Amino acid sequence: MSVSKVRTAVTAAPKSLRHAFTLMVLALSFAALQPHLSDVPAGAVAHAFGAIPATTWMLALIATGVSFAALGAYDVMIHRWLGTGVPEGRAAASGAAGIGLSQTIGFGLLSGTVARARLLPELSMLDVGRVTLAVAISFLAALGIVLAGVLAVFPRPEAVPQWAGPVGGALALAIGALVLLQPRWLPFELPSLKLFGAIVAATLVDTLAAGIAFWLLLPESAGVGFAVLLPAFLVALGVGILSGTPAGLGPFEVTLLALLPLAPEPELLCAIVAFRVIYYALPATVAGVALAIGPACVGTVRRPAAQP
Repeated sequence: MSVSKVRTAVTAAPKSLRHAFTLMVLALSFAALQPHLSDVPAGAVAHAFGAIPATTWMLALIATGVSFAALGAYDVMIHRWLGTGVPEGRAAASGAAGIGLSQTIGFGLLSGTVARARLLPELSMLDVGRVTLAVAISFLAALGIVLAGVLAVFPRPEAVPQWAGPVGGALALAIGALVLLQPRWLPFELPSLKLFGAIVAATLVDTLAAGIAFWLLLPESAGVGFAVLLPAFLVALGVGILSGTPAGLGPFEVTLLALLPLAPEPELLCAIVAFRVIYYALPATVAGVALAIGPACVGTVRRPAAQP
């Protein structure tokens, strides 16, 4: 076997393992969901879905818009930190489009990089990949801090172990210490404490708005207050992201059903379906249209001035 073939096989192996892991997670999740789905009366979810008022859809759409505005702010801050020179408006629009597409179809680093590269042709693929990776890592770190704070303030779901809060708090302190001290032994540069604080604030706005959108779509007959829903929603959101499945499909549903055992399943499944429509399908459609149009949809490309 030639060297090139060996190199191709080595490169393809991790991807194949990742795809196999994703398929395994999907299969296990649907197996866990099957008992819940079989207990739900036929047509109950569709009936609850059709009963959602138009005003509720509008309010949930506004909350989704607030969440995606915060998502765009991630890219603005990362572009500024990396010094790419991309204007804030283009950075925000390309970031929202990249996240809207990647969170739905999965393969976040690859799909997010391709989407941003399509909308920001003035950057090299390497620079766009750095932005996507920095956004992903900083968001996950900030989400851990936000989740630790939510578990400390709001009622903890019974299915979440008691050590989750202290461990999350210790993790938040460790991340804060690393950002503050900027140790030289790390193989990469960390953002400043001010910048990371802004990322945490954007993550708080993003996840709170997403949680509000989900809560609005949950029928009142479910009897679940926002203070009870938010911790379970954030845990399910984190599990869905870490699972690597498209839109967190499977793990998100299983986790939410496990953390809210007293909520009526038809109403909860109705909210999940409605949330996937307004928070995943709709932004992905808008992002797909933006990618089809090209760079013009996120503003004029600013070309560097010619050197004398």
